[in-house]
Amino acid sequence: MNKNPLPNLALITPYPQLGEIVAEQCTGIFNCHVYHGSLEKAASIARNLDTEYYDVILSRGGTAEYIEKSTQIPVVKILTSTADLLKSLIPLKNYPQHIAFFNYQTYLTDVLLIAQALNITIDEFVFLSHADMTEKLEQCRRRRYATVTGGFPVTDSARQYAMQGILIENGVESVNSALREALAIVETTKRKAQDTARLEIILSSITEGIIVTNENNEIQVFNRSAEKIFGLSGTQVIGKPVDSIIKNTRINQVLLTAAPEIRELQELDSTYIITSRVPIFMGKRCIGVVCSFTDTPQIEKVERILRGKLKKKGFNARYTFDHIFTANGEMQAIKKLAQIYARTDSPVMIYGESGTGKELFAQSIHNHSLRSRGPFVAINCAAIPESLLESE
Repeated sequence: MNKNPLPNLALITPYPQLGEIVAEQCTGIFNCHVYHGSLEKAASIARNLDTEYYDVILSRGGTAEYIEKSTQIPVVKILTSTADLLKSLIPLKNYPQHIAFFNYQTYLTDVLLIAQALNITIDEFVFLSHADMTEKLEQCRRRRYATVTGGFPVTDSARQYAMQGILIENGVESVNSALREALAIVETTKRKAQDTARLEIILSSITEGIIVTNENNEIQVFNRSAEKIFGLSGTQVIGKPVDSIIKNTRINQVLLTAAPEIRELQELDSTYIITSRVPIFMGKRCIGVVCSFTDTPQIEKVERILRGKLKKKGFNARYTFDHIFTANGEMQAIKKLAQIYARTDSPVMIYGESGTGKELFAQSIHNHSLRSRGPFVAINCAAIPESLLESE
């Protein structure tokens, strides 16, 4: 049995040591490809990655934010943990001056505990952008900080302000946490892709036209049969209001009333289609409508196939007018009249006493009519309730 291939992960890291840790932890989980860069350079690398090949991108801090804006590939951040900060600051135990700790977007928990454990003072600076980082570094320079710790862009820039930069490196725990998240995203994306593929196959194999709209009355699904019925491609209509695409539609009314409409006749240009409109609910709220359409030619085709099968099963008329022999003048006149009626599309009522040949005439009329190639189904009206017979 062939094993499923490992998903492909691209690590974009600002420093080489992280690449070594990630590559080692990816063994047996991901095919890991390591690229080096931060911020804009990392974003440029991400833009050039093959979206069909890579399943997920791994990076850290603000660099991951830059990458997310540059690619459609899912991006997972390696978050700085308390343990990462502790390991980086152990060499500064009992350091007499204030240390500026830069973290991206959020404050890190237990910073005070680390400061107490190492007998140092840590001032945390949260920045939201590269410009914000630069402004806060300038503040640190003016306040005469000698040491700054954080990610690679922070420590690299700190040196330009004549401050010592201590890089916080991600440890195995942080990397494994990010890899678990990346694997969950890949598996979810894979399941979603499989479900989408199955749904597309199902919708494309259905002979009925299927249209699905959302709560804004915009078309979300437009299958191949719908394309044939309405003479439009899915790419032309997806995302557009259904009222602007289909004339005489009542989809918007079904969305408003949340009441289904089943097998309604709808006029479409010079023909008619049979349509059903069913509201889609999420809890008690109507969030869209699913519609099925069957055009007249399709109905006629199914009817012809059904008639052919019925005829093969023995639902056929055996007698013709040639089987009716009579010397009675009135009967001969009835026979000629029946031959004339057989060529019309109007219903023909035959009545008479039992044993007078009503079914013989019925079969003869059928075989003499334009429907002679279809099945002949005899019904015993005496077995049908009077109310039901009247409705027919």
